[in-house]
Amino acid sequence: MSDIYDRIRYSMLTGNFVWADVDMRLVAWSGDLDFDATDDKVSDIVARANAVPIGYSLPVTGLTVTVDGRAQTDPIVIPDVAFGQELTFFTFVDYDDGDEENSAMVLFIDDAFELPFATNGMDIVVQPDWIQERGWWRP
Repeated sequence: MSDIYDRIRYSMLTGNFVWADVDMRLVAWSGDLDFDATDDKVSDIVARANAVPIGYSLPVTGLTVTVDGRAQTDPIVIPDVAFGQELTFFTFVDYDDGDEENSAMVLFIDDAFELPFATNGMDIVVQPDWIQERGWWRP
């Protein structure tokens, strides 16, 4: 189940969220799947202590939207994730450069290919498959 957080649904409908204009990051998580549509920030998940962030991506580039409304990006790199972590899900966040845990939640992803994934101490490269016109999400 991948799903959009309520704050983004509201922002899209009021014209205040533009996919291509956000300082987007992908957060890798370890622990139990933890989706609550009302979460506003990374700290909401952290506070429940069901999962912990194990890595934040470099800035996401190539944010585009297909004609049929699918959000797409270039490949995403999450650097230096520690060895032996079990990556169980991702979230896209509107990055708060001053405080990662205050980054605003955008999208929850738990149905990506090869999840869960045992980390090996190297960078994680998330390579979307756009050949079949898939996207991260579609409102």
